[in-house]
Amino acid sequence: MRLSNTSILIGLFVLNSISTCIAVDDKLERVLENVRAEEKLYENIEIFYEKHYKLHSKINTIPEATATFVERERYVHIAPCIFRNMTGRYTNISGEITNFSFLLGFDGEKRISLQNQANANISNDDYNNIVTPHILLLDSANISCPISKYLSADETLRNSVSYKNYDMSINYICDEDVDLLSCSKIEIETWMKGEDRSKRSMRRIWLAHDRNYLPLRSISYAYSHSKLHPVEECRVVRFSEILKDIWYPMEIQIRSFDALSLEENKIILSHTKTIITNKVRLNPEYPKSFFRNIDIPKGVTVHIVKNGDIIKTYIQGGGNDEVKSSFAFNRIHIGLMLILATLAVVICVLIVRYLVRRRKRLE
Repeated sequence: MRLSNTSILIGLFVLNSISTCIAVDDKLERVLENVRAEEKLYENIEIFYEKHYKLHSKINTIPEATATFVERERYVHIAPCIFRNMTGRYTNISGEITNFSFLLGFDGEKRISLQNQANANISNDDYNNIVTPHILLLDSANISCPISKYLSADETLRNSVSYKNYDMSINYICDEDVDLLSCSKIEIETWMKGEDRSKRSMRRIWLAHDRNYLPLRSISYAYSHSKLHPVEECRVVRFSEILKDIWYPMEIQIRSFDALSLEENKIILSHTKTIITNKVRLNPEYPKSFFRNIDIPKGVTVHIVKNGDIIKTYIQGGGNDEVKSSFAFNRIHIGLMLILATLAVVICVLIVRYLVRRRKRLE
């Protein structure tokens, strides 16, 4: 059997396309291997950093929208232990100010958190919300896992609250220079499960080879609004070599644009965010007691949490007599109470019917 020249050309084109896909996949995996190796350098870390937010346009906003905020955090991670101490001050468009505080300690087995000095949670559930230099640039992506898991669509990411309802496609595009640094360009597409992929969001990330594969730049598009103009631009303004050949993004700038205005080809700056790291230390040393000694003030409402459900609530220092609701949020107990209540009603009805019949017989 003889093959036509056209058939041969088609066959060669298909083989070349398959080889190209395999090569791209291999290239992405090699990039991920490098990222994983670099991430380990920052596994045990202490960071003092802050976020500054400013609203620039009131178009398509609500009266309660935040006009400015400043968040500050001290973050310590000595695997698997985590300590977080956060404070924030938020001002909305109307000028109303809200203060916020959050304190958390996780010793690898038990975590205690305290919010606004008013509510505390105690839980044996795992805690995986981490802060690493590799995800600081992607602040709006709501990533709380290593970037290597994000770029490989790891199960941890796909099961997270932010991504469990989305499908993802991740591709290596090419190597190119950005700000005189050689980078790997990665493209991430996300879209709602069951929805038209044409409405997807797309993010491009440039990982700097000579900066420990830290993200140097990111551009995001929301195709449902515009395929031409990005909805967000992020870049590292300043790196610092904290140890020999170990770099850290000390200042990051994020610019977001009004998505609805992009539909009319109008580029209107919506808000900006600057992330500044004041101090960073690798391999800090703290005893486990540092992560356990989270003081809960007297009078604070304390929730005991198991598997995400509140099984007990009490007032700190109030004694057993001031337990607010041991079973209020326990689904099992609520179910049992409903069953018992139903049985009680049925029994009462049967007793009444029996008494009525007995009375009639006596008459």
